[in-house]
Amino acid sequence: MFQKVKKLDNKGIVLDVLTLFVTIIGVVITLIIAGTVWVNFQSAFHESTADMSQEYSTEINSSMGYVDNAFTTFDALFFPIAVVGLIIGLIITSFLIPSHPIFVVINIVGLIFLVFMSLVMQTIYEQVVAVPELASGFSYLTVLPYVMEFLPWIGAVAVLIATIIGYSKRGEGGAY
Repeated sequence: MFQKVKKLDNKGIVLDVLTLFVTIIGVVITLIIAGTVWVNFQSAFHESTADMSQEYSTEINSSMGYVDNAFTTFDALFFPIAVVGLIIGLIITSFLIPSHPIFVVINIVGLIFLVFMSLVMQTIYEQVVAVPELASGFSYLTVLPYVMEFLPWIGAVAVLIATIIGYSKRGEGGAY
């Protein structure tokens, strides 16, 4: 008659932050490649449209300006909002996960692992940025390099906040 409700597990904080890191590095590399493709397309298109009439040329240049604005808007507005939104989601899920303070040791080990993984992802980012063919796509990005520079700190602070919230709830001890 009554069904037992399955409770959430205790692994959410570490896996959520690892998902955050992978999402960030994936979006950053995708934007660098997309920016490089766009810059190469734009320069090739301008070379091939030298014989075009002035009317078409102005229309094409205004359309390309919209794409340039889209790149800078995504970098300056959407990406920081998405990172903050993912961190807020992490904090909300850490509040909902039943936990016992004894497991904070496991979370600290997970924090060390996540800082290591963020350093690996930061190194991957630095290697991608160092590729000379991708340098032109990097010119559109202003906020993303800042986020990637401080990725270990962003992850560590997110995990610490989620740990404090997740393990300091009153009356949760042993409620599994």
